[in-house]
Amino acid sequence: WKGDAHAVRPFVYSEDGGQFVPAYQMIRTPEWKYVLYVDSGDELLFDMIRDPDECVNLADSPKHAHLREDLKSKLIAHLAQTVAPVLSHPAGPSS
Repeated sequence: WKGDAHAVRPFVYSEDGGQFVPAYQMIRTPEWKYVLYVDSGDELLFDMIRDPDECVNLADSPKHAHLREDLKSKLIAHLAQTVAPVLSHPAGPSS
């Protein structure tokens, strides 16, 4: 992020989950990190400038509600554009 005047992406998206880690989806900007846990709906929001070690979860902060909703909507929009059709249909590919 730092020093790159020609950054290509406004955010980075990631997901993980499995046997030992609860499934989650995440969106990260240079300033913020928002995480949404798939099964529980729990949310995390971190200020990556002031709190790079992710110690203070701001997801329930009324002061950050608008930011949380903005990042969440960007995450959902990204998922809608990138989820493979096979994965988005519970029955799998049609024959």
